[in-house]
Amino acid sequence: MRNALHPIAVALAAAVACEMPPDTRPDVGVATADLTVLWTGAIEGELYPCSCPHTPYGGLARLASVIETELAADPSALLIDLGDFAGDPIEGAVVDEMIARRERAWITLETLGMMSYRALVPGERDLTLGVDRLQDAAREAGIDLLSTNLWRGEPAEPLGLTEMTIDTDVGPVALLSITAPPDPDQVAAAEQGHGRPLDVLEPVPALRLALRSVTPRAALVLLLAHGPTTWARDVLAQVEGVDLCIVAHDDDDPAIPMEVGDSYLVTTGRRGHALGRLRLRVRSDGGAGIGGAAVEVVAESGEDPEVAAVVETIGRRQEDAQRALDEANVGAPHPSGYEYVGFSRCGSCHGDQASAWYASPHIDAFHALQQIGWHVEPECFECHTTGFGFAGGFVDRQLTPTLAGVTCEACHGPGEECEGRDRAPVEDTCRGCHTADTAPAFDYEASLPLVRHPMF
Repeated sequence: MRNALHPIAVALAAAVACEMPPDTRPDVGVATADLTVLWTGAIEGELYPCSCPHTPYGGLARLASVIETELAADPSALLIDLGDFAGDPIEGAVVDEMIARRERAWITLETLGMMSYRALVPGERDLTLGVDRLQDAAREAGIDLLSTNLWRGEPAEPLGLTEMTIDTDVGPVALLSITAPPDPDQVAAAEQGHGRPLDVLEPVPALRLALRSVTPRAALVLLLAHGPTTWARDVLAQVEGVDLCIVAHDDDDPAIPMEVGDSYLVTTGRRGHALGRLRLRVRSDGGAGIGGAAVEVVAESGEDPEVAAVVETIGRRQEDAQRALDEANVGAPHPSGYEYVGFSRCGSCHGDQASAWYASPHIDAFHALQQIGWHVEPECFECHTTGFGFAGGFVDRQLTPTLAGVTCEACHGPGEECEGRDRAPVEDTCRGCHTADTAPAFDYEASLPLVRHPMF
């Protein structure tokens, strides 16, 4: 027996799949203690109910109403989210779409704070918003980030809390979390290009170290896992001391809890269509029981008016963000007196040079911003686009596609009436963007061959 309340874990085999009383034996002369755990995961920026014509599920205002009802019945319930409150980045998205993605994410996090969530496990979609911004937004929402295996280096520190211990009627409950390793593009997005490195520790040793600390003092250990169910199951099989693991990712609807060693694992629904719920009961005579069922979020759930009002601000916030971007693009005359024309015009006369550009790293400069979600940030456009802020220069990928990225005119100047003018760039041209802050390892002599092309 791992701890005094191990019968709770033993009783989990019948949990969640159906509603059942925690224990059918009479409580006459027997003291009982209860703990309710409520959770969501993989909301994915779904602010509104789905469009299903039969039973439209979800919607943050409805979810808030369901949670309010549950907390009214049990104010001491633990309410947690297992990550991916943000939606996916849109590959090749125009500026408006990426701004909308970010604003949906921040509104979702803001409303989770209004619903009294205690903890959030960052998912890979959340990390791509940028770790610095994620930490600030979670702090503003009043929600603790829980990240046992997510750290930031130089100097090393956890992304959030490595553990949480909460006093409950059943005793101290320890919360730990693990997040599956993001792919390289997601890591780059999390670091936002110039942030401190994101270190995703191997989950098994990270958990073993944390369990060594919490197990002696915890009556119950809950592991919150953000990642595929098969991955979470493999991790759980390699550690001892976890009573219950709740996992959320891209899996299907919640299934019957599965036994993994001496622990149990239960999955989570997606997009705010249901609220996970487990109620644990412990008896002083050594008995334990559990009841649980996902609470559907449907029209009959009602809507929380305060959350509904915040959700309705998405349009205004998106407009404000787009306006800030537009105002940064003042369209001033270029000091040379000429305007930008786009690489296709350049290539009509300079085919060999254009072919060389297609094979150079500069062609991917704007795509690199898209990968980390920074192609809506004006401060990046001066070096990752061509002519932003000047007449005829970059506006967005949709309106000015031939000026996205570091094209001919970014190095040689505006191409209007270029005949007969020597536009060879010098080292200072390169160092205008490859600075000590943005590219501390930049070596001009070593980098020049990567972009060298035939003379005119």
